[in-house]
Amino acid sequence: PDYSRVIDAYPKLAYAHYNRGLCYEMIGLDDLAIEDITAAIEIEPRVEFRYERRGTIYFRMNQLDKALTDYEEAIVINPQYAPALYARGIIRMKNGDLSGGGADVALAKHHRPNIAAEMERAGVK
Repeated sequence: PDYSRVIDAYPKLAYAHYNRGLCYEMIGLDDLAIEDITAAIEIEPRVEFRYERRGTIYFRMNQLDKALTDYEEAIVINPQYAPALYARGIIRMKNGDLSGGGADVALAKHHRPNIAAEMERAGVK
């Protein structure tokens, strides 16, 4: 679908913003991806995977503070959300918190055994 046309017609349709953001991410337009995913979050703020996705873009851009904030918000919404737990764990370990980071990674793997491979494909390692 042409998400821009959908957004023009229905500017408060969060999933259209999110999906267009994913498309931008896929072609390397990370700033536009963040802009659209942020719009989706502003419209519907209680959706954990949107924070996780934006956090992952920030992670790949080496903006780890912003990534951590997004992962933590995703975990507030859903404390068992494995992608956010795993990514937060990686950041915590990078920041020297080996115990806390290891606990996050272990909990993420408990909820989703293949999470490490999934997140590495997304650029979180």
